[in-house]
Amino acid sequence: MIGSSIAPSDGKSTAPGRAVIVGTGYLARVIADSFADDHGDDGVLGFVALPSPLDWAAPGTTPSGEPSLHGRPVFGVAEALARWGGGGARILIGSDDRAGVPIPTWRRTVFHALRARGLRAGGFVHSAAWVLGGTTIDPSAIILADAYVEPLVTVGRNAVLEGNAFVSQHSSVGAHCHLETSALVAGQVTIHAEVTVGTNATLRSGVTLCRGSHVGCGAIVQRDLHPFETVAVRPPSRPFGPSAP
Repeated sequence: MIGSSIAPSDGKSTAPGRAVIVGTGYLARVIADSFADDHGDDGVLGFVALPSPLDWAAPGTTPSGEPSLHGRPVFGVAEALARWGGGGARILIGSDDRAGVPIPTWRRTVFHALRARGLRAGGFVHSAAWVLGGTTIDPSAIILADAYVEPLVTVGRNAVLEGNAFVSQHSSVGAHCHLETSALVAGQVTIHAEVTVGTNATLRSGVTLCRGSHVGCGAIVQRDLHPFETVAVRPPSRPFGPSAP
């Protein structure tokens, strides 16, 4: 459900109800399924593989003999630009599992490569996401089903919030960030650009995550993180009570 700051018609009536997904990684497939959930299977035209479908697509072909992935056709960059470079479909940036770089870094690179070609990355807010009033969501951000964004939150360009991610009041999510499934961001948290927050990770209130930092699955962050710092595990448990050191 969408709060009063983003009317249901905003970003849906003006943006095409069809999309191509750049990348063939797991996040690309999740985004494709989520977009199809709102716009129908015909709304996802296919994937754009980098550098070419034959190099990067999973085995399989369409009925016409073209490469396919996840039941949808896979296009090369040149073909995709020829078909949709002039509009008619949203360009949604996914991921590439073989790229050898973090997902936010890859997404940032693709985002700027599109801009250099005069193209614009699109975004969408799933109809089953909860985005409450007073939020600021960049048009290129992607918010998937059951994500929950409280008031006075800012979500930057090309950021992705996966299902059940929760962002509390007065927090900000920077450009190209990736909040994985069930990531929990407490209030007044500042997340700078290109940060990954893993599945079931928790950010305590008031912390700042600097650019490129990475929070592993299930980790609990109780202090600020330096640029490109990684927190991979939960902090060790401590005894509780008067005898605790």
